[in-house]
Amino acid sequence: MCNFFTIAIHRFVLSSIKLQKSTKKTTDKFHILYCFFDLSFVRCERKYFYSKTMDIKTIALIGVGKKGTSLARQLIERGFDVTLYDVNATLLRRSVESIKNELRQSAQQRRITTEQMQEALIHIKSKTSLPDVGSCDVIIETVPDNLQIKKDILKHLDNHAKNSSVICTTTSLFTVSSVASLAKNFHRIIGLHLFFPIESSQVIEVIPTLRTSKEAIEAAISIARQLGKEPILSKDIPGFIIERARQAWFLEALRIVEDDVADHDQIDRLVTMNKLHPEGPFHQMDQQGLDHIFQESVQYFQQRFYDSRFLPSLLLQQMTELGLLGKQSHQGFYSYEEENQ
Repeated sequence: MCNFFTIAIHRFVLSSIKLQKSTKKTTDKFHILYCFFDLSFVRCERKYFYSKTMDIKTIALIGVGKKGTSLARQLIERGFDVTLYDVNATLLRRSVESIKNELRQSAQQRRITTEQMQEALIHIKSKTSLPDVGSCDVIIETVPDNLQIKKDILKHLDNHAKNSSVICTTTSLFTVSSVASLAKNFHRIIGLHLFFPIESSQVIEVIPTLRTSKEAIEAAISIARQLGKEPILSKDIPGFIIERARQAWFLEALRIVEDDVADHDQIDRLVTMNKLHPEGPFHQMDQQGLDHIFQESVQYFQQRFYDSRFLPSLLLQQMTELGLLGKQSHQGFYSYEEENQ
């Protein structure tokens, strides 16, 4: 069981090993022992030592799509100075206006006071030059899950950000290590897996790599807690915890249909009527877009080194190729024609 006594032993052993290292008499055995103790107690330490709220004042968000805009509003309302960056000036302007309009609506509906709205509006800035965000305490990349784009962004951020900046990626499919592979200062790079809608979600997955520093982990956990979310530490594997479970959830439901065990409506009704989940898997896929779900499943299959457990669905591929994309195309597993009349 993890407690302060075991942590104290851990620290004593590490101190002894480090002393051996400092005298330059370290053998391979000591090095292996050091690595064993350093990794075996990492979760134990995080529970006790990564609990403080850090003094983070400025946060930059790279990419102002739905994810970036939604996260920006949450951070602004909690008093952070937020700088939004995007290469598309028009999209950037729309994002800032959207946040301002939402704050004004909140004030009109008396969810926040006029003073709080005015205070929040002061905290938002926008930039179209990447080096201009380098002075922020934390920089969060929120662009779509394209591995090469994310790699390039983190490389540039690592080159331009001040030495003490923590850099976060919000990938949900790729390992943080792969996204950070072109950077040099791996110690300050960490993953933040966000869930939608951000306003009502209760958790954020925090994903350190093998080389992420304690300070970067503390910063990520601090942001999660200040957003009112529970930080869940995850290993740096493709999909982390939730996305791996989500892929299995969708794929197994699709296999049940493909094997003629039940149709999509039966599965959804069994799930919802038994209160296993608020929505059935097929209704979820329709809402999110079948093309998006299929593309994610292909990418995840590749990231898992073609593990047959995550083989993409042939049915989903055929529906995507035929333009049956769910609600966005008015037809997927369900018809949405009446909603658009």
